[in-house]
Amino acid sequence: MSSRAQTARARTTTTRKPRDPWPDNARFIAAILIVMMHFGDQVPGESDLLEHVFFLTWPARVPLYALLAGYFSDASPFTRRRAVGLVRNVLLVYLCFEMLATIHKWLLGGRFVFDPGTPSLALWFLLSLFVWRAILPLLATIRWIVPLSVVVALVAGFAPSIGPAGSMSRTVAFLPVFLLGWKLRQHGLREVLDRTWVRWASGGVLLVWSAAIVAILADGDLKRRWFSMVKPYAQSNLVGDLEARTLVLLGGGMLAALAVLALAPRSRLTWISYLGTGSMYIYLLHPFLVRQAVDAGLLERLDSRTDVVLMLVGTAVVGALLATPPVRRLLRPIIQPTYTWLFLPEPSVPRQDVPVTESARPSAHDASVSGSTSSPTNVPTENLDNVAFAGQAVPAVHLDDTPASHIPRPEDPHRS
Repeated sequence: MSSRAQTARARTTTTRKPRDPWPDNARFIAAILIVMMHFGDQVPGESDLLEHVFFLTWPARVPLYALLAGYFSDASPFTRRRAVGLVRNVLLVYLCFEMLATIHKWLLGGRFVFDPGTPSLALWFLLSLFVWRAILPLLATIRWIVPLSVVVALVAGFAPSIGPAGSMSRTVAFLPVFLLGWKLRQHGLREVLDRTWVRWASGGVLLVWSAAIVAILADGDLKRRWFSMVKPYAQSNLVGDLEARTLVLLGGGMLAALAVLALAPRSRLTWISYLGTGSMYIYLLHPFLVRQAVDAGLLERLDSRTDVVLMLVGTAVVGALLATPPVRRLLRPIIQPTYTWLFLPEPSVPRQDVPVTESARPSAHDASVSGSTSSPTNVPTENLDNVAFAGQAVPAVHLDDTPASHIPRPEDPHRS
């Protein structure tokens, strides 16, 4: 290794900040709960335990994921690097896994129908994330965008055309949660949530949420479609569905999700923090195991509460295994792609020296005052910038959004 490379590596090592484990711990919680509930949804028959777990943990699943996605999103105008990362690491990953899901369903005896406009299990989030991050620079210019997005999400329930196609309904419905995460980071969300009284208040919020869920379930009047937000309001109950979505979105999707984030562990928990950095491996791979379990009839054998509890624990363990090092090494090329061959190279602007006119040439008096006799070369600033960054490799933008200080060199697996 050359002395220059050694110096660069030493400088990178000394300036690199440790990764904050707090969001990784929260991601792990969300990913594992999603796995457990996707398996639980396939259990035939009715289970009071599964119903309670589904509604009680809802804020810690998709809303928490959307909140963290917004927290780590950038509203500044797109650079080429960010545009490539968004297309390659979100949209193309979605299309890749949609094709893999189609093949998997075909191998299990279904028809081969590749329909990226209708996302398979869990993949809708990638499609929504692509739209959220693509339009964020535009939405960031609008005043009061978070409350306005809440209004749009509530009004969208009256439009039958806003449905599951293209994940449109969920994209609109969960957009306020995504924007809330983005907006609160600008106001020092981490510092606010670290305050003792905020954490106590967050515990109170979750207690109220739990008590309300248990009380409503006792009357048997809680519908899952209010939480999935896929279908429009029922024509026979427009006002009731509007009230339900309002309470679910504001109370569970935003307030309770923030409470979960506030109570997430701050310190590094060796395995949990590490597995949380690979939460997208858990999220993208577990649907294959769910379909396989359903095809094998494994979930049909659950006939007692003990069986359900064992199933939930077992699926949590299986979900965690999906983010272990061997799985990551094997599947990193399709979950964290780094290829650049599909994209045009960065245009380079040749350096142009502007002729120095006689009037701009320093006089002998100027030279004697400055202590220099050389003539300056007048190069436009924008050309210097282009020369400095011409030919620079484009790193990947991974969904887990590692801080910029943790982006490895181009020859290493890219994460951001």
